[in-house]
Amino acid sequence: MADVGARIDRGIDRAARPAVHWARRRGTSPSALARAGLLLAVAAAVWFSEPGVRGALCGAVLLAAALGADAVAARLRSAPGDALDAWTAAVLARLREYAVLAGVAVGGAAAGAADAWTWAAAALAALALRDGVAAARTARPADAAVDPSPIVAVDPGRPARRDPGDASLTAELLGGPDPDPDPVPAPPPVPPPGGPVPIRTSGGGGRHPEWEAGRERALRSVRAARTGARPAPGRVRPARAARARLRRLLSFPQPVRFAAVAATITIWDARVTFVALIAGCAAAVAGALIDPPDRDPAR
Repeated sequence: MADVGARIDRGIDRAARPAVHWARRRGTSPSALARAGLLLAVAAAVWFSEPGVRGALCGAVLLAAALGADAVAARLRSAPGDALDAWTAAVLARLREYAVLAGVAVGGAAAGAADAWTWAAAALAALALRDGVAAARTARPADAAVDPSPIVAVDPGRPARRDPGDASLTAELLGGPDPDPDPVPAPPPVPPPGGPVPIRTSGGGGRHPEWEAGRERALRSVRAARTGARPAPGRVRPARAARARLRRLLSFPQPVRFAAVAATITIWDARVTFVALIAGCAAAVAGALIDPPDRDPAR
C-alpha cells in the first residue's frame, strides 16, 4: 500500500510539473489556484446532483482537476507565505468539500434515496470529529517558560539574567548606586609556550541534539563492528518514508476523501459514498488515538 502511495505521489509530481512551469511563467499565485479549485469543486457538485453515470463521471473528472490545482499550488507554495493566504486556502478547501457533499446528497435524493440528507449529516459530523482529532494531534503545547515576575511585566527591557531578589534591585528602584556593578569580563588566559591550548567545547553546559545524534551513530557503528553485524543504512530511510506515506493515507486527508467520493458515486450510489466517508473518518480517528504523534522533529 505504501508503494502504491509512492507511485501515486510520483505520478502526480510528473503530471503537475508542466502546469507548475506554466503557472510560474504566468505569475499565478497559490491563492488564485485555491479559488480555481473551489470553482472546479462547485462544478463537480453540480454534476453530482444529476443522478446517473454521466453526472458521476463528469463530477469525478472535475474533482481530479481540483486536486491537480491543489498539487500545483503546493509546489508554488515552497516558501512560507502569508498567514492570511494559508487561512484563505484552508477555508476554501472546507467550503468546496461541503459543496461536493451537498451535491452528492441532492443527487441521492433525486435518485430516490429518502435518507440521503441524513447520511450526509452523519458524514459531516464524522468529518468534523476527524478534523478536531487531527488538529489536537498536531497542536503544539504552549510555552511554559513564562516569567511571572511583575518587574519583567513593568520593565520588559530589564536584563533577564538578573535575579529579582538581588541587592541591585533596590538601588535600581530608589535611584542609588549599584552595589554590585557588572564585572568586566576578563580576557582569556594566554597559554604558556609549548603548553596545552584551552579549547571551549560547549557554552553553558547545554545539550546539543546534533552532537548527541552523531555520538549515538558513532557508538552504533562501533558496536556493529565489534559484533560483526553490518548496519543497513539503505533500509532505514525507505522504511520511514513508507511508514509516513501509510500514516498519511490512513489519516484520510481531503485528496483521499475526494477519491473515495469519485469512486463510490460512480460505481454505487450516494449512501455508499457517505458510508465510505464515515468509515474512513472513523479509521482516521482510531489511528490518531492509537498512534502517538511524532512531535520531536529529530525523529
